[in-house]
Amino acid sequence: MPPRGGDTARTTASWPPVAEVPPRVEYELTPLGHSLRPVLEPISTWAAEHVDEVLSLRKAHDARLRGRT
Repeated sequence: MPPRGGDTARTTASWPPVAEVPPRVEYELTPLGHSLRPVLEPISTWAAEHVDEVLSLRKAHDARLRGRT
């Protein structure tokens, strides 16, 4: 059954039949969810290209906060 937004589908795994607690849940994109790929792929590329800078800025920010006490 698709969640309310309709962009993903959720199913409980039924094969192989293994008793798991909690039950295994699998998610997959619906056609509507796949339609977001052209929008999300550039964001993913930007994040991969800038991850070092973002982490460095976070580290500097956290250091400044620790210095305030």
